[in-house]
Amino acid sequence: MSEEGTRKSEKAGSRFLKAAAKSIVVGIVLWVLWLFLVRFFSDYLEYLQYFTIFAWTTVFFTFGEKLTEGTIYRYGIAIARDMFVIVFFIFATDSGTITVDLANISLTVGLLPLLALIVFISLLSIAKDVTGAIDFASENSRRTRS
Repeated sequence: MSEEGTRKSEKAGSRFLKAAAKSIVVGIVLWVLWLFLVRFFSDYLEYLQYFTIFAWTTVFFTFGEKLTEGTIYRYGIAIARDMFVIVFFIFATDSGTITVDLANISLTVGLLPLLALIVFISLLSIAKDVTGAIDFASENSRRTRS
């Protein structure tokens, strides 16, 4: 194997280990949070399932973004993450309303302003990632020409 190939494989291995380490840290933090939430929301398994789905995808996107750091693929993963956040919160909140049944009382909470804020922030993040990808591509083309 050539020296350049060895350097590339060492760099890829290092990047993989960094991504795995960061994902493990994020996973442990979310697991501790899940243990805390289970005590209070054990009667509402649907919302615990939503949290579990959100936690796993957070770990997945953390790994993907850290692994592809320094490449244009990082921006694609970040855009996919933001799109997931939009779809997930629309689905999880049933388009902005949550209904909880407590004994003989049915409580409905309207979360539409919060949902709109989450969607707006995610759209801003998508715009930031698109401009970041354009900037990354233009920087690479300048380096290639020089």
